[in-house]
Amino acid sequence: MADVLCFGNLQLDILCRTITELPPPGGLRMIDAVDFSLSGNGGSLAMALARLGVSVDLAGYSGADVIGDQFRAMLKAEGVGTDKLLRHSADGTGTSVIALAPNGERSILFVNGANQAFHLDDIPEDWLQGPRIVAVTSVFVLPQFTGEAITRLFQRAHTTGARTVLNICWDREAQGLPFLAAALAECDYFVLNYDEGRQLTGCDALNDIFDRLLGFTYGTIILTLGAEGCCVRTESGIERIPAVPVHLRRMGDPISPKKQGRKGSILPIGRRISRTLALVSPSDSRGAPWFPITMIYPLVACVGRVYRDPTTPIRKLYNPSDRVCQ
Repeated sequence: MADVLCFGNLQLDILCRTITELPPPGGLRMIDAVDFSLSGNGGSLAMALARLGVSVDLAGYSGADVIGDQFRAMLKAEGVGTDKLLRHSADGTGTSVIALAPNGERSILFVNGANQAFHLDDIPEDWLQGPRIVAVTSVFVLPQFTGEAITRLFQRAHTTGARTVLNICWDREAQGLPFLAAALAECDYFVLNYDEGRQLTGCDALNDIFDRLLGFTYGTIILTLGAEGCCVRTESGIERIPAVPVHLRRMGDPISPKKQGRKGSILPIGRRISRTLALVSPSDSRGAPWFPITMIYPLVACVGRVYRDPTTPIRKLYNPSDRVCQ
């Protein structure tokens, strides 16, 4: 049984660069490159944790197509448990088409595909027997991941002694804190980025964002800041934890034949290691994959794979000398 059970979407990203404007209807325009990568909040979080040596299962649906089959093989090869990643009988793999502008900003079109068929209330009880952490991602992207459904799952997880982690995406329908309120009351770690925090709370200042969110959760709030790392609030105030660059190697990418067989090559998949706990600056769309390792540590600490005491304050989890290679 894995230490972490992860729920969230598994997505194919089609990254198109560089896009300044779309061609007119019926028109044609050449661009610099098109890359394919395994993505999705659930898929990339599970991949990142597995590469950090954490025992992790990914639960959900993979698409009923060759891409879904390849993704399952890739995840399994990286050490992610896929027994709970079920192959949907009809729906295809969720897919995002991402237009990268010269400044790194992204415009995204997507379909959820098979991801949308997986419901948290259908999770068998035996899946929750054993994991020390239950993480739910893709909130606001997967419509069936409602606040009430997450609440029920987290309550079930707590009865087994597991800790719970909640991560959200951009709230494109402006459902806001009322949608999340019940789930926030049951989460031990709430992870979101600064822009999501501003949108949820209507506040700009970090202290004001924390004040507003702490009215809804007893858990630890981790506000990620992209290339600047992340921050938490302690009794002494806002604690900033700098990002530690981690070079990911040997990612493997069976979708891009031109990049196969190059041991240690730098592949696009490494740039999509989860908005959940590992963020990459959009301007790094051409460079090597790096992400702030400190974002992963609250999870790693809880399962005792890096730190024996999961109650250690998050600030103490940061060690500038830590690097994860290979």
